[in-house]
Amino acid sequence: MNNKNFSLSLVTLALSITATDINAADAYNLVEIEVTENYKHHYPEAMNSQGEIIGNAFTRYNPVIYPESYLASLGIPQEEIDANTYTNTSMNTIRNALLLGSGSLANDALVQKIADARGFVSNLASSSDDKAVLVNTVDVIDEEIDSFTFSSLEQLTGINDSGVIVGNATAPFTTSMFTAEGSEEEVKVWTRAYSSRATVTIDGVTTVIEPTLAEFGGRSAAFGISDSGFIAGSESTTFVGTAEEDLPANCTGETAPVEFCTYDYQLRNTTYLDTPVIWQIDAAGNVIDKVQYPLSFQVDADDTMIYSSSVKAVNDNGVGVGLGVVPSDVGGGFTSQRAIVFRNGESEQIPMALGEFDTSDAIAINNSGLVIGHHNEFFNARYNSKYFVYDISSGTLTYPETFFKSAQSFAGAVNNDGVVVGSAEYETSSSSTKRRHAFIYDTTTELFRDLNDLVECQSDFEVVSAQDINDEGQILATAVKTVQARNSIGELLYSQEVVYETDADGNIIEGTGTTEYVLDENGEKIPVMDAVIVPVRLDPIDSISESSCGVSEPYERKGFSFGWLSAMLGLGLVAIRRRFL
Repeated sequence: MNNKNFSLSLVTLALSITATDINAADAYNLVEIEVTENYKHHYPEAMNSQGEIIGNAFTRYNPVIYPESYLASLGIPQEEIDANTYTNTSMNTIRNALLLGSGSLANDALVQKIADARGFVSNLASSSDDKAVLVNTVDVIDEEIDSFTFSSLEQLTGINDSGVIVGNATAPFTTSMFTAEGSEEEVKVWTRAYSSRATVTIDGVTTVIEPTLAEFGGRSAAFGISDSGFIAGSESTTFVGTAEEDLPANCTGETAPVEFCTYDYQLRNTTYLDTPVIWQIDAAGNVIDKVQYPLSFQVDADDTMIYSSSVKAVNDNGVGVGLGVVPSDVGGGFTSQRAIVFRNGESEQIPMALGEFDTSDAIAINNSGLVIGHHNEFFNARYNSKYFVYDISSGTLTYPETFFKSAQSFAGAVNNDGVVVGSAEYETSSSSTKRRHAFIYDTTTELFRDLNDLVECQSDFEVVSAQDINDEGQILATAVKTVQARNSIGELLYSQEVVYETDADGNIIEGTGTTEYVLDENGEKIPVMDAVIVPVRLDPIDSISESSCGVSEPYERKGFSFGWLSAMLGLGLVAIRRRFL
């Protein structure tokens, strides 16, 4: 069946439905969230019933740089170092060397670290309407540069109707002077205290949740919060392998600071077992109760595998869902991943028919016990994901149809009316990376629709993924928008060409080439355009206005040529949202 006709037929069906109390609207007004100027991409994450939004910004323009001597070894001109002002070429070099997690010098204690993520909020009491405002959770001001260090990787993951925000953060790298044993040279070093902490932010004030095992840093993480104050997460409870002996034996502080030795060890080794946990907090953000959940299976006495688990979401009744590592059906010491329900102190695998190499995960649950997640089927040497809906009360498991039978699909959220939003492939091409669109699915009516077909004329946007839906029917989504491109230091880019002088015969004169801007017919510079990721909110309306598009015919959305970006969004958003750290 033709995809376009398929989508249009679904819209026609939707408009014919007259049932009441269905929270999946027939039309939406798209509200663009005004993004920050300092970051290129802005991924939406979650929204409460007041329409207050949180998200995460990535790829900072012109990051803060400490003017240190090692920059010269990267080929950075001394005059730029002295002025602490860098060209685009130099900034790209510095970023590639210092970026936390991937930079060539990221594990060097003698250089600074650049963390390229920050949370943002919109439409909260502390921000103007529909404008993203950056949030700092654990970073600190360094007096040397009179700025935040921007060395802490900070991401927001959940918000409830009271405006309480949860997330995760790595500790910022701070500087100190260190002299190795047997040396007389004192050097500046960058160290941090821990690799991950769950964060709770109330009215702009952030507290961290310490893990049960905090020795040598430890780690905790928060992935969601209910309106009743339950927080879904995980925390370190025990060491794994030989870490308990290796860390004190190797990180003595003699040749390197203990904190950096610990950081380096944890980059190279699995150090802690992550245990699923549900915390409960009071109005001030203090933890007043905690339930640690066991594994969903019995471990053999001689089994030395690492079985970590996490609670990814929790409802108002304190019932959580998430994922856990389990022994693989293939045997041989292999592990797999299963969707888990956490309730009443027990961990239960969601019963589903999985292939030998298949995995599953659960990402959201509403107050009625309706769970959404993914069945990741191993097929043709790759994992193909399709979302499921599981009713805890009835034990019913369904795989709703999407744009076509074999389309990969990714659920984002489910509200208390049983309406699911997410993203799915809508192209039937043979390409391994197919374009994706955001969808909405009503579990009551079993109606599936492309959100792009339900949005008033917005030719500047393609809605590629939906992350959340509240009980008012508002949808938080990710859109692709074309804007003027910027380089690494934030400068606007314009088309350029090399122009050469020619002789009387029209031959190019060697060595005469000069770079000049390309001008349009009006003599204006032609901008370079780029596809960027922006958050949008979809507000339910009665119907799509034909006049809003300036045409009398039914609205047909313009196609974008960003297949690669849509594919990246589909996989990337799931990874960012559910697999932080």
